[in-house]
Amino acid sequence: MISKRCIFPACSELAVFGSYCALHQKAQPPRKAFSTARRSSEGFYNTARWRNLRKKHLEKQPFCVHCGAVDNLTVDHIINADGNEALFFNPDNLQTLCAICHRQKTAAEIFMRKAL
Repeated sequence: MISKRCIFPACSELAVFGSYCALHQKAQPPRKAFSTARRSSEGFYNTARWRNLRKKHLEKQPFCVHCGAVDNLTVDHIINADGNEALFFNPDNLQTLCAICHRQKTAAEIFMRKAL
């Protein structure tokens, strides 16, 4: 069996199964909100229409509009489509972001929603 140090802060015990020792197995942090989140537009992302629109957008704008990066790019909706098909597939509602800028934008949106 492979064991490693428990990842619980300041614990030096060995974790035989998983990331926590036997003492801290129950103290695992709750799953992040994103891990089970469902987007209202989720079905649209699995369509050929979206894949074609995304490809055309990345050909037109092959860099992050915030930092200029050219690696790990995503196509982001400027205004959240929230299940609105017309807004989801509107080319004027798209922007290219790198993975880091996209995470920052998403975190800011979540913070603003919680603040309201």
